[in-house]
Amino acid sequence: MKRSTERILTTHTGSLPRPKQLRDLILAGDMRRRKDDPAFQTEVRSAVAGVVGSQANSGVDVINDGEQGRVSYATYVKERLSGFGGVGTPITCSDLEAVPEYRDQVMGSGVRVPQGGCNGAVSYTGHAELQRDIDNLKRALAGLPHQEAFMSAASPGVIAHFLDNEHYASDEAYLMALADAMKTEYERLHQAGLIVQVDCPDLAMARGQKGFAQLSVKQFCEAAELRMAALNRAVAGIPPEAMRMHLCWGNYEGPHHHDVELKEIINIVLKARPAGIVLEACNPRHEHEWQLFEQVKLPNRYRDQFRRASRAGSAADRALGAAGGTRERYRGQRLRIRQRRRFRRGASRHRLDEAAGDGRRRADCQQAAVVKHRARSRR
Repeated sequence: MKRSTERILTTHTGSLPRPKQLRDLILAGDMRRRKDDPAFQTEVRSAVAGVVGSQANSGVDVINDGEQGRVSYATYVKERLSGFGGVGTPITCSDLEAVPEYRDQVMGSGVRVPQGGCNGAVSYTGHAELQRDIDNLKRALAGLPHQEAFMSAASPGVIAHFLDNEHYASDEAYLMALADAMKTEYERLHQAGLIVQVDCPDLAMARGQKGFAQLSVKQFCEAAELRMAALNRAVAGIPPEAMRMHLCWGNYEGPHHHDVELKEIINIVLKARPAGIVLEACNPRHEHEWQLFEQVKLPNRYRDQFRRASRAGSAADRALGAAGGTRERYRGQRLRIRQRRRFRRGASRHRLDEAAGDGRRRADCQQAAVVKHRARSRR
């Protein structure tokens, strides 16, 4: 991963809006059949080309395929792994259970439908689908300005969170089986020259969902330790500098008053092998938590490069805070960020002006702005 040594490089967390025709096909279901449907794949290729072009034209530095052909960032694996013919249980959010009318308004009925479960031995079978995703992204990137490209992949922990274990004798056995299977996907993305983003919202978001909501913070952290062990097992063969980890508390419109605080899990998070962390900051419940990095001693692999995620709105303040803790540290560099307008699909080229020395740069204003910087020694 490249560092933001002269200016703040920008990216986002993965999923971007799909064209209506593609979205309708995905929502119609039966993705196992559609993955081999030529008409569906034509729609996916067109959507990837469009969303990659929009990112490049908006000045996004680290680009992806917008997850255009996936039904979700986690459950897409049902089309790439064997053993997933189970029923599972619906996702429940404890902070919304006390207000069922609002819950139904925000979440809709779809979230209360079971996502599926694991009822057999897990192995990786999605080689062709994975290669198709890689080819679509590389084809779309050809000739477009960008610094790097990434592709997201579900972590063992988030798969286990959405798709219940109905086969293995223990959660640990299930997680390690998932790690061994998903290792194939992670390593192939790395071999293709892409930054591997491992999506790990289970390390934070899961605290208030399903059975985790009944646990103490200590018990949840013990479960998170096991999920971190599975992740590190799966990515053991990939250089840390070639990976980043996405951590968040979910983007649904709930009070989030049952969320685990970052300080409770930070020591677990920093055990991850990926050398980049894409951390949600737009959630008002956690907006202040960048301050934690003024107190926590980062492992050596994070001292040279650290990533911070923030949405548009107060992206400048969050980015500066994450990059240096206090604005005073950046007075010498005259680093200022000013947001103008949100980026939206199909619109003209909106800009986020950055003045860092003598440079100006366009940046994405809809998704997350990720800060990569060379960490300074604490004074």
